[in-house]
Amino acid sequence: MLEYAEPVTKLIDELKRLPSIGHKSAQRLAFHIMRTPDNELERLIHGHHEVKERIVLCSICNKPHRRRALSHLRFDFARPLSNLRC
Repeated sequence: MLEYAEPVTKLIDELKRLPSIGHKSAQRLAFHIMRTPDNELERLIHGHHEVKERIVLCSICNKPHRRRALSHLRFDFARPLSNLRC
C-alpha cells in the first residue's frame, strides 16, 4: 500500500469512518477534495454546519426535520405508539 503525507492519511482515515466507504473510496474522495477549489469546499463545509445546526432526525420516523419544528408530531392517545406518525 502506498504511504501518503500525514494530513492525507488522516483525511483518508476519517473518510473511511463514513458508512459504506472503504479504503479505496476514501482515497478517491480525499484526492477529489484536494483537487476541489477552496470556494467549493467552503460551500460544502457551510452546508454541513447548517445541517448540524438546524436539522435533526426524528426519533420516530427517522426523517430530517427542522430542529425547532418538532411540533409536527401528531399523537392520538387512542392509538398505540407504533401508530405514531410525523
